Amino acid sequence: MASGIYQIENQVNGKRYIGSAANLRRRWARHLNDLRRGEHHNRYLQRAFDKYGEEAFVFFILENIEPENLIVREQRYLDTFNPEYNISPTAGSSLGVRYTEETCAKMSIAHMGERSPNYGKFGEQHPMYGRRHSAETRAKMRAAHTGERNPNYGKHPSVETLAKLRTAKSGERHPMYGKHHSAETLAKMRAAKLGERNPMYGRTGKQSPLYGKHLSIETRMKISVANIGKHHSEETRRKMSIAQKARRRRERELKEK
Repeated sequence: MASGIYQIENQVNGKRYIGSAANLRRRWARHLNDLRRGEHHNRYLQRAFDKYGEEAFVFFILENIEPENLIVREQRYLDTFNPEYNISPTAGSSLGVRYTEETCAKMSIAHMGERSPNYGKFGEQHPMYGRRHSAETRAKMRAAHTGERNPNYGKHPSVETLAKLRTAKSGERHPMYGKHHSAETLAKMRAAKLGERNPMYGRTGKQSPLYGKHLSIETRMKISVANIGKHHSEETRRKMSIAQKARRRRERELKEK
């Protein structure tokens, strides 16, 4: 069978999955095989298949396209129809694909050391040097990880997991260990959060995300111990005073409105 763009539609609720393949018959057979075994890489499609059954899904061809034009054409279909079962909004992306432990191990070995295609490439030699995702692409990437589409949606790490995460980033293991931001970088970071750019700007009282929240006794003790012997400089105290006055002035203005 020729190559082209295909659609898998749920006849019960009208939701669909859109993809492209160089061999459409083979791709549909692969989808069915993985879905029947409960091992499909797309968790949305797998859940729907398990819920509604195989008879609810229909595979049909949207358009026959030459292999070299598949990705471009698929992207147009994704942008136009925004199919509900597609995890990634970007054609050809493996975002959201789940691999088995065996496959992950093979991929890891295949990219170790000198086997890595980017081994020894730094700076301008690196293929990603100077490249930036467009605003549209970044928006799609955010949308693909928002709410229930986020693989960690509704999940909370256990105390043991949190402890492992802390240990993995402690001391010399921390990516910023021994590194210090330059004066220029610090200035940019401050400027990026001044005034209305600050996520807390204008959020007082019940609007504040910290409203009604209180630090535990243990946390307060840790903060107290960490600040023993520390003193703010004259310049820092002056800045704190100005910030406090500005905050009180904004609070008065909001009350008067």
